[in-house]
Amino acid sequence: MQLEAQKEELPCETPHWIHEDDITITRPTAKTAKLPASADKVSLAFFDGGCVKREGTAGYICFEPGGKFWFGAGLWLGVQARTNNEAEFMAVSKLLEDLEGRGSLPEGSTDIVINGDSELVISLL
Repeated sequence: MQLEAQKEELPCETPHWIHEDDITITRPTAKTAKLPASADKVSLAFFDGGCVKREGTAGYICFEPGGKFWFGAGLWLGVQARTNNEAEFMAVSKLLEDLEGRGSLPEGSTDIVINGDSELVISLL
């Protein structure tokens, strides 16, 4: 029950211009990381967050197809994030907000794959 409350406090909505079929959120490993068949047209994004002594940081980075840096941010969350899970949710929330603000994927990109290491965040999205 507590996890559902955290999700409500930190909403993660897909930007309206990204069709649900064009976004994949994964927890990659060397053995399981897979890109769509049209990998040359895929943008990649990574997010992470963490807490130490009940103060958090988060960040995300996005790449255009071919690996060129597109955008990213590092965030000091302070006491807004008191747990690692809260910091992870805030990282992916800010990533999705930033995507929304851009209005479209980079030229030549048809999909975006978002990667994170938090099983909880990925399972709830």
